[in-house]
Amino acid sequence: MSSVQRNQPCPCGSGKKYKKCCGASQGARKPVGGSPRERTPFAGVPGSPVELSLPMALHGQNQYIVFEPLPGPIPVGGGEPGTYKVVFTLGRPGFPQRPEGKFTCEQNLEGDSHLYVRLKPETVEIMFSLQTPEGVFDFHGVPNRFGHLGKLWTEHVVAKDYHDAERIAWTALSPTLSWLSVQLDIPLFVEQVDVIDRHTGGQMMKVLLAYRTIGMSVAPVHAGTPEFQYYASLYRDAVCTNSALYQFLCLYKILDAVFARRSRASRVGGSTDRPKPTNPLEIVPADESAFKPWMNAIFPTAVRLAWSQMHFDSVCRPEARGKEFSAVSDAYLLPIRNRIAHALIGSGELGYSIDNASDLQKVFHWLPLLKCMVRRTLKNEFPKEFMPGWRDDGSFDTAQEEKQKAEWSSLFRKA
Repeated sequence: MSSVQRNQPCPCGSGKKYKKCCGASQGARKPVGGSPRERTPFAGVPGSPVELSLPMALHGQNQYIVFEPLPGPIPVGGGEPGTYKVVFTLGRPGFPQRPEGKFTCEQNLEGDSHLYVRLKPETVEIMFSLQTPEGVFDFHGVPNRFGHLGKLWTEHVVAKDYHDAERIAWTALSPTLSWLSVQLDIPLFVEQVDVIDRHTGGQMMKVLLAYRTIGMSVAPVHAGTPEFQYYASLYRDAVCTNSALYQFLCLYKILDAVFARRSRASRVGGSTDRPKPTNPLEIVPADESAFKPWMNAIFPTAVRLAWSQMHFDSVCRPEARGKEFSAVSDAYLLPIRNRIAHALIGSGELGYSIDNASDLQKVFHWLPLLKCMVRRTLKNEFPKEFMPGWRDDGSFDTAQEEKQKAEWSSLFRKA
């Protein structure tokens, strides 16, 4: 590992000093404030990863992107074969780099971590090379204004598209992050990934959509059965984590447990009011017209959006459309769960890395749909406890509304 001083020749080979070449755009930047100027549709399920393509006009500008429930699809390009730059912006868990619900490209983010890298006052960057089966990659580490490692980036990544470039760069970098984490006993959390097409200047960001602020539209009194509480507690743990892998495992466990509950009920002659496993609502919507009421029935009013083709594409993956939940689970979700879970809880020696880029991409791919499948099965399995009063078309039962108003009047005192 080496550091590049400001007055040294730039390692890119341009012949210029580092401070007047690649180093000119890598200084520490303060997070951007002010009111947002650029708005784009809220494209996905809250708490799930989302990818967003940015036009070149946004690069380097001091502005945030705000996700809003706007109608109409906006295509998110996948990039073309060529050379890419990949930037990993680090963050301290629990201390996000930007205001909640607002996003910006990496050029406006400073990054942060628990790793201090400014060992000399004049150090503006560290450099190290990583050998992988796909080649050698030079990574640049940029400290923030406090000297903590804020970003790691590599360029000249030859890939077929944005996703391939991210996979190649992550495969190279993640073992080093894990090595430093276990040696130094610190978290090294990647908060945002930006992939930049070196030819066109196009840019893709991968971020987590923030949860929306929502009014307390249900009584804060737990009236469910102990069995339902098992499911509710695991769901809450899933949405509280920053780990997509752990969230996937928690949500999959809920879905699998519902299937097991039904299987047990069928063996012992369960109650007649329990939905059958082939419930027509437990089929992934095949088109946008079926998607909208399907989503409205499983999310509270404040979360509901002007569901568009873009939301449909991000949740209902083409290979799953029109298929029963059980078929989707067996074909796509179960193999991912087995690879991750067996590595964590299986006996014997380790033979799998959590840093596996291909599995991470699969988790990101299926996580939004898995979350919706879980909410749909909970609504079918526990109709009196999960979102009571909401009909399958997304409308609300007025009789249930009057009952809830009576509950509220006994819970809150007027000032």
